[in-house]
Amino acid sequence: MAETPIAKEVSENKKLPAAQERFMVRGDSFAYADIDVTMPVGHTVDDALKPEYWALHAHKMMRPQFNSGPDWSGAIIYLRTEDHAFYAQLYVRAVRQASLEVQLIGEPTIFGPANVDTAGYEVRWNVGKRGFDVIRKSDRMLVVGGDKMRTREDAQEWIDAAKKAA
Repeated sequence: MAETPIAKEVSENKKLPAAQERFMVRGDSFAYADIDVTMPVGHTVDDALKPEYWALHAHKMMRPQFNSGPDWSGAIIYLRTEDHAFYAQLYVRAVRQASLEVQLIGEPTIFGPANVDTAGYEVRWNVGKRGFDVIRKSDRMLVVGGDKMRTREDAQEWIDAAKKAA
Protein backbone atom coordinates (compact mmCIF):
# COMPACT_ATOMS: atom_id res chain seq x y z
CA MET A 1 0.00 0.00 0.00
CA ALA A 2 1.30 3.47 -0.81
CA GLU A 3 2.36 5.73 2.03
CA THR A 4 -0.73 7.58 3.24
CA PRO A 5 -1.19 10.36 5.77
CA ILE A 6 -2.92 7.91 8.10
CA ALA A 7 0.07 5.54 8.10
CA LYS A 8 2.56 7.90 9.74
CA GLU A 9 2.35 6.63 13.32
CA VAL A 10 2.52 2.86 12.92
CA SER A 11 3.52 1.23 16.17
CA GLU A 12 4.49 -2.40 16.69
CA ASN A 13 2.61 -2.71 19.98
CA LYS A 14 -0.77 -1.19 19.06
CA LYS A 15 -3.78 -3.43 19.54
CA LEU A 16 -7.48 -2.77 19.19
CA PRO A 17 -8.68 -2.21 22.79
CA ALA A 18 -10.78 -5.01 24.27
CA ALA A 19 -13.89 -2.87 24.89
CA GLN A 20 -17.01 -4.45 23.39
CA GLU A 21 -18.08 -1.23 21.65
CA ARG A 22 -14.84 -1.31 19.63
CA PHE A 23 -15.75 -4.60 17.89
CA MET A 24 -19.45 -5.11 17.08
CA VAL A 25 -20.87 -7.93 14.95
CA ARG A 26 -23.88 -6.80 12.94
CA GLY A 27 -27.03 -8.67 13.91
CA ASP A 28 -28.17 -9.06 10.29
CA SER A 29 -25.09 -11.06 9.25
CA PHE A 30 -25.90 -14.45 7.73
CA ALA A 31 -23.37 -16.65 5.92
CA TYR A 32 -20.46 -14.33 6.64
CA ALA A 33 -20.19 -11.81 9.44
CA ASP A 34 -20.07 -8.04 8.99
CA ILE A 35 -18.11 -6.41 11.80
CA ASP A 36 -18.03 -2.72 12.71
CA VAL A 37 -14.77 -1.62 14.34
CA THR A 38 -14.17 1.78 15.93
CA MET A 39 -10.45 2.41 16.20
CA PRO A 40 -8.96 4.87 18.71
CA VAL A 41 -7.57 8.17 17.44
CA GLY A 42 -4.00 7.65 16.28
CA HIS A 43 -4.48 4.04 15.12
CA THR A 44 -3.97 3.52 11.40
CA VAL A 45 -4.99 1.15 8.63
CA ASP A 46 -1.43 -0.16 8.65
CA ASP A 47 -1.85 -1.03 12.35
CA ALA A 48 -5.05 -2.98 11.53
CA LEU A 49 -3.27 -4.97 8.81
CA LYS A 50 -0.94 -6.52 11.39
CA PRO A 51 -2.21 -9.88 12.71
CA GLU A 52 -1.41 -9.02 16.34
CA TYR A 53 -3.62 -5.89 16.22
CA TRP A 54 -6.62 -8.22 16.64
CA ALA A 55 -5.20 -10.20 19.60
CA LEU A 56 -7.93 -9.14 22.03
CA HIS A 57 -10.81 -9.97 19.65
CA ALA A 58 -9.65 -12.95 17.54
CA HIS A 59 -11.11 -15.47 20.01
CA LYS A 60 -14.60 -14.15 19.19
CA MET A 61 -14.13 -15.27 15.58
CA MET A 62 -12.87 -18.80 16.21
CA ARG A 63 -14.89 -21.96 15.49
CA PRO A 64 -17.36 -22.59 18.33
CA GLN A 65 -16.12 -25.34 20.68
CA PHE A 66 -19.45 -27.11 21.17
CA ASN A 67 -20.65 -27.43 17.58
CA SER A 68 -19.25 -28.02 14.14
CA GLY A 69 -19.71 -24.46 12.87
CA PRO A 70 -16.89 -22.78 10.97
CA ASP A 71 -14.72 -19.91 12.11
CA TRP A 72 -15.45 -16.45 10.76
CA SER A 73 -12.99 -16.44 7.88
CA GLY A 74 -14.60 -14.47 5.06
CA ALA A 75 -16.00 -11.78 7.34
CA ILE A 76 -15.81 -8.13 6.30
CA ILE A 77 -14.48 -5.64 8.85
CA TYR A 78 -15.59 -2.01 8.47
CA LEU A 79 -12.96 0.26 10.04
CA ARG A 80 -13.70 3.74 11.35
CA THR A 81 -11.90 5.99 13.80
CA GLU A 82 -13.44 7.95 16.66
CA ASP A 83 -12.47 11.23 14.99
CA HIS A 84 -13.81 10.13 11.57
CA ALA A 85 -10.38 10.52 9.93
CA PHE A 86 -10.84 7.57 7.56
CA TYR A 87 -12.95 4.58 6.55
CA ALA A 88 -11.66 1.26 5.22
CA GLN A 89 -12.79 -2.31 4.68
CA LEU A 90 -10.84 -5.47 5.48
CA TYR A 91 -11.45 -9.07 4.43
CA VAL A 92 -10.69 -11.73 7.07
CA ARG A 93 -8.61 -14.43 5.36
CA ALA A 94 -7.77 -16.55 8.43
CA VAL A 95 -8.65 -16.71 12.11
CA ARG A 96 -5.90 -17.78 14.51
CA GLN A 97 -5.74 -18.19 18.29
CA ALA A 98 -4.74 -14.58 19.02
CA SER A 99 -4.59 -12.94 15.61
CA LEU A 100 -6.39 -12.39 12.32
CA GLU A 101 -4.98 -12.46 8.82
CA VAL A 102 -6.73 -9.60 7.02
CA GLN A 103 -6.43 -7.94 3.63
CA LEU A 104 -7.40 -4.40 2.67
CA ILE A 105 -10.30 -4.16 0.20
CA GLY A 106 -9.65 -1.20 -2.10
CA GLU A 107 -8.06 1.95 -0.72
CA PRO A 108 -9.00 3.71 2.52
CA THR A 109 -11.18 6.79 2.21
CA ILE A 110 -9.57 9.71 4.04
CA PHE A 111 -11.88 12.44 5.27
CA GLY A 112 -10.74 16.05 5.63
CA PRO A 113 -7.17 17.25 5.69
CA ALA A 114 -4.57 14.77 6.92
CA ASN A 115 -2.91 17.49 8.97
CA VAL A 116 -4.01 20.89 10.14
CA ASP A 117 -1.68 23.89 9.70
CA THR A 118 -1.74 24.79 13.37
CA ALA A 119 0.39 27.99 13.41
CA GLY A 120 0.63 28.29 17.19
CA TYR A 121 -2.34 26.07 17.99
CA GLU A 122 -2.73 22.39 18.74
CA VAL A 123 -5.75 20.46 17.49
CA ARG A 124 -6.74 17.49 19.63
CA TRP A 125 -9.68 15.07 19.50
CA ASN A 126 -11.94 15.38 22.57
CA VAL A 127 -13.61 12.01 23.17
CA GLY A 128 -16.26 13.36 25.57
CA LYS A 129 -17.36 16.20 23.30
CA ARG A 130 -16.90 14.12 20.11
CA GLY A 131 -15.15 17.02 18.41
CA PHE A 132 -11.78 18.78 18.14
CA ASP A 133 -10.38 21.11 20.79
CA VAL A 134 -8.17 23.98 19.65
CA ILE A 135 -5.46 24.76 22.22
CA ARG A 136 -3.08 27.72 22.12
CA LYS A 137 0.49 26.34 22.31
CA SER A 138 1.99 29.35 24.10
CA ASP A 139 -0.02 28.97 27.32
CA ARG A 140 -1.85 25.64 26.75
CA MET A 141 -5.18 27.48 26.99
CA LEU A 142 -8.27 25.91 25.43
CA VAL A 143 -9.54 28.51 22.96
CA VAL A 144 -12.33 26.56 21.24
CA GLY A 145 -13.95 23.40 22.58
CA GLY A 146 -14.79 20.21 20.74
CA ASP A 147 -18.49 20.94 21.08
CA LYS A 148 -18.05 23.64 18.40
CA MET A 149 -15.45 21.91 16.19
CA ARG A 150 -16.97 18.67 14.90
CA THR A 151 -14.48 18.10 12.06
CA ARG A 152 -10.80 18.74 11.45
CA GLU A 153 -11.89 21.16 8.70
CA ASP A 154 -13.82 23.24 11.26
CA ALA A 155 -10.65 23.53 13.34
CA GLN A 156 -8.57 24.51 10.29
CA GLU A 157 -11.09 27.21 9.32
CA TRP A 158 -11.04 28.65 12.83
CA ILE A 159 -7.21 28.70 12.90
CA ASP A 160 -7.08 30.32 9.45
CA ALA A 161 -9.50 33.05 10.60
CA ALA A 162 -7.46 33.59 13.79
CA LYS A 163 -4.25 33.96 11.74
CA LYS A 164 -5.88 36.58 9.49
CA ALA A 165 -7.19 38.54 12.46
CA ALA A 166 -3.75 38.67 14.12
